[in-house]
Amino acid sequence: MKFFNYDFEKYFHPVWWTNYKFRGRWIGDRFFPLIGICGYTRRAFTVGDFWSFFFIRDLIVMEDKNRCEEEKRCLNKDCPLNKTSISSFLKSKRIPYSKEDAEKVKRLIIFLKKYPVNEAFLKRDETHQH
Repeated sequence: MKFFNYDFEKYFHPVWWTNYKFRGRWIGDRFFPLIGICGYTRRAFTVGDFWSFFFIRDLIVMEDKNRCEEEKRCLNKDCPLNKTSISSFLKSKRIPYSKEDAEKVKRLIIFLKKYPVNEAFLKRDETHQH
């Protein structure tokens, strides 16, 4: 996509949603049945609900400006663009801060770091081949 001779396409990265090997998580009074996988890092970066699945299809990453639109909501702590705190993540999900929910987010970060993204994609590809 070019606009004023500027190539915006390089900034758009897909988001894939899956529930492979994930039974969902309760944080606060909200249930998140899906894991979001970042098209920029190819790593699990967030959890979402079915609204997320339908509305969050890509994200904008401007590497040259060291910016990402999910930088304050991303749970991939290995991403160099990540600026997320536990409180900013909870706020982005409209969950009031509590020590209990902060602990849940810390455990979720550990889970997402170990999430088998490649295995999830292989399983997805197997089920979509006919």
